[in-house]
This record gives sequence, structure tokens and C-alpha cells, in this order.
Amino acid sequence: MPIVFNFLGELRSEHQLLQTVDLGNVNVEGRTRILCEVWHDSESNLFVALTLPFSEDESVVRDHLQSALKQLERRWAAVL
Repeated sequence: MPIVFNFLGELRSEHQLLQTVDLGNVNVEGRTRILCEVWHDSESNLFVALTLPFSEDESVVRDHLQSALKQLERRWAAVL
């Protein structure tokens, strides 16, 4: 499955992000790719948005992401 990766550079506002990122009909027909958009702001925050080619209940996805975040926080705390 192809992965489309777009690095958008520095975006200063949500308005600028919405103008830059136009998902349009990505993954609507055929669901044939993963779309990854990455950008940062002027405060050194990194943002990653994924559009995945499947549907799932929001609570299931949230639980998986929260679990992954906890693992990352534990690993990061061990490094510091």
C-alpha cells in the first residue's frame, strides 16, 4: 500500500493549515493509500496528521492512540 508523505514546513495558524491541507477525496474511492501530513509551528511543536484507508469506531481509535501516547511518555521519561 503506498504512503503519501507531505512535509508542509512551518505553518503559523490553523487558518493557514486549512488552506494548505486539502484532503479532498483522499481515500474516498478505493481506499488505496495512507496519507501523512507533517508540519511544525514557530514554537517547535511538531504535528502529524494521518488519513488511513479504513473506518473504525472513534472510541476504539482513541483508546489505541491514548495507549500509544502513554507508552511514548514512559519511554521519554526514562530518557530524561
